[in-house]
Amino acid sequence: STHEKNNYPYFVGEESEIGKGDGEGFNKNIAYKDEIEDEEFLALFDQLPSDFNFDIVLVSAGYDLMNDEYISSAKISYSALGQMVQKILKFTGDKPIAFLLEGGYNIDSLVQSVDVTLEQMVAN
Repeated sequence: STHEKNNYPYFVGEESEIGKGDGEGFNKNIAYKDEIEDEEFLALFDQLPSDFNFDIVLVSAGYDLMNDEYISSAKISYSALGQMVQKILKFTGDKPIAFLLEGGYNIDSLVQSVDVTLEQMVAN
């Protein structure tokens, strides 16, 4: 989970929260600072765990981190969004993947964000 540290979700998402019981070790939280920009944001996706033996990847696709969104102070461009999707697709390899829409509050930004995601999925 990548999320803005001082924004939703509140009081959860600490790096020490790695799952519980049979799921322990299968959760990774990466909180980023306010007003994060492209280069630093993309570097977060170099931290994707290499030791997970997963069957499927489900992406909670929240587009409220985009530069022209209202709810976040992040300043992520559409170009960086496309690069992030590429990193996730590379990480997934030949395993099934689904992007599930969950956030984005500026309708114009949301439409463009979904377009970028779909273009990357089709290209790969």
